[in-house]
Amino acid sequence: MFRHSFSAFVLLLAGLVVSGCASTPGKIQPAESVPPGELSRYTKISITITMSGDAASKIPKTDCERIATLVAQKIRELDPNRFRDFAATPNDPQTLHVVINLTRYDAGSAFARAMFAGLGQIHIDADVILEDGAQQKNLGRFKVSKSFAGGGIYGAATGIDDVQEGFAAAVAKAVLGQS
Repeated sequence: MFRHSFSAFVLLLAGLVVSGCASTPGKIQPAESVPPGELSRYTKISITITMSGDAASKIPKTDCERIATLVAQKIRELDPNRFRDFAATPNDPQTLHVVINLTRYDAGSAFARAMFAGLGQIHIDADVILEDGAQQKNLGRFKVSKSFAGGGIYGAATGIDDVQEGFAAAVAKAVLGQS
């Protein structure tokens, strides 16, 4: 009886320890650095999702909308007073236009993840471009990626929605210069 309860406790504890992996922020690699202070003049933000390569045929429109909403939400969480308008038009001189070009979007296989960690991986990769839409000027560029390869019950229970959270957090950090 004690051995069974202890085993259940250990499994629960292990599950809690690794539960944050899918939603932790992804990896950010600056491709073109943003000069310090360059973005401080923008009081509005516009977020656009585009797709290219492998992602163009795999991502539903609802997922694009969810990612844009999550990025705005994560920006608000990290710096609540940074932008006053999150639905601005890209060509407004006060608007920072964020273009998230998804280049890889793979939901993987929950069955494969359940069988063995490392199989059925989930991937989201994108080029994130910060631009001044009014001047048609690039202000910076980042490569953002988020992957998940956990196994067992945790791997099977984790989906693309969970990984979108971590991806959005990484994009928000890049936009706010916290990368």
